[in-house]
Amino acid sequence: MKNEDLGEMYNRMKLRVASYSMGFLKIIREDLGERMMKGVINKAARESGVMRAMNIKNVYDLTKGISDEFESMLEEFGTLEFFGSQTIEGRRVDNPKCGCLPPFLKLSEKYGFTENEARQYACRRCLPSYRISALELGLGFKGRLTENGCWMHFLGNRNANK
Repeated sequence: MKNEDLGEMYNRMKLRVASYSMGFLKIIREDLGERMMKGVINKAARESGVMRAMNIKNVYDLTKGISDEFESMLEEFGTLEFFGSQTIEGRRVDNPKCGCLPPFLKLSEKYGFTENEARQYACRRCLPSYRISALELGLGFKGRLTENGCWMHFLGNRNANK
């Protein structure tokens, strides 16, 4: 253990966290069904989004506050490249290769999920929770999954969603 570098320990920790999460979802899906599992994920996203908004609400520039929070989360999960930029409408973060996904994809088969299901689980909690945070803060939001990541655009005008 002493010879193990911090990077290896960090990757093991990410796998452990993903394992707990996927194990929990496997139990819910097996015992209560797919619909209930998705409901749990949606509720977790909502709670996460509301709590994030409460933590950001006193920041002077809300679009910067929420995009900084997203970028911080990407850094914590070891995302190597992401790009934040100011736009006319607000702040956009492009995340071409998300560092959050590899542990979920690696464990998908072990817990009876396809890689696509594991990705949908991981992203279903993340992207919607940032959308909820934006709406709670009175901001607009646009976001999409990409092949290996996503992009999110936090808009200063809530009506920009339309």
